[in-house]
Amino acid sequence: MAMLVAALLALAACGAQPLDGPCLASDAETTVQVPFGRLEGVSHEIEGDVEVAMFRFDRSVAGSTTIVVAPANRPYREFRFDEPVVIAGDRQLEIGLTGLIGGADADRLRSDPSDGQLIREIVQVVAKDGAAWVLGVDGRTCVRVRTSAEAATMTLLVTTAE
Repeated sequence: MAMLVAALLALAACGAQPLDGPCLASDAETTVQVPFGRLEGVSHEIEGDVEVAMFRFDRSVAGSTTIVVAPANRPYREFRFDEPVVIAGDRQLEIGLTGLIGGADADRLRSDPSDGQLIREIVQVVAKDGAAWVLGVDGRTCVRVRTSAEAATMTLLVTTAE
């Protein structure tokens, strides 16, 4: 429940409703920055028709982390085991973070294939620079990127595309 409250606070702090703004095109990338240097964790929350992949930062560690969200288009190796990994889902997005001072290790998050969730998997992968995760989603989805300095988060809002 605390994670859900944090997700909703992050959305409110962005000054936008969850479904405002354009979807990230399937072949496009976007770059955002957060004024924090340490990642606390990654989570997956569901609120109605919106699924949220949330990257939470430690407010007490100032810095400048650049986050690039782009189509995933290369073979990946899972960070923890340095073994090849196939990401679940019809579409994959790579979330690359550079400028982190620490705290980049996160557990792999998967959803049950029978549950109908749009976010199938969030996996930390070996990155060339910094830290990276791959988000796997199912179906025709709309992904929106939000940041909030107040909530110390970067969120990916995932809904069914209309």
